[in-house]
Amino acid sequence: MNRIIRSCSNCALYEHRKNAVCGNGSISPEIFLIGEAPGKIEDESSIPFSGRSGNLLRKSLDSTGISEHRIYITNSVKCRPPNNEKPKMEYLKICNEYLKSEIELLKPKVIIPLGNTSLTALTLITKVKYRNISKIVGEKFQWNGILIFPQFHPAAVLRDMKRLEKFDKVFLEVTKILKN
Repeated sequence: MNRIIRSCSNCALYEHRKNAVCGNGSISPEIFLIGEAPGKIEDESSIPFSGRSGNLLRKSLDSTGISEHRIYITNSVKCRPPNNEKPKMEYLKICNEYLKSEIELLKPKVIIPLGNTSLTALTLITKVKYRNISKIVGEKFQWNGILIFPQFHPAAVLRDMKRLEKFDKVFLEVTKILKN
């Protein structure tokens, strides 16, 4: 699938990218994290969450006992939108087949959409309408036997560090559930 994503030209975003950014991580993950879209650093490195947001995410995962070998990280869209804009719905819909395929192939126990955009992308797959992420962070939902834990996007935490405690608390809850 990565070869298909890297050569994708199904929407206008491919015209602005340096690299399509494929998902990265365990091929049998317990935890499947969904971000919004690649940023500048990710576009250059082809690795999701390799910038400041990724540093915060990995630090929080590590501090709550979630190791890299348990996770898979991807984005709602695989190409960087111009000027780091929020991806348009048309791009989410086009890239959604890739996201759906990743979920079906990897069969995670838990999906963590990071922010409203990834929650919207997940909604296109689950057909479940969720409220705004800031109202449901920390709640859990079930879909097709997979637990869904909506979470702040790490960039939102960086903008308001008061959210860090709740951010870590969600990962701690996931850790507790996976131990059972």
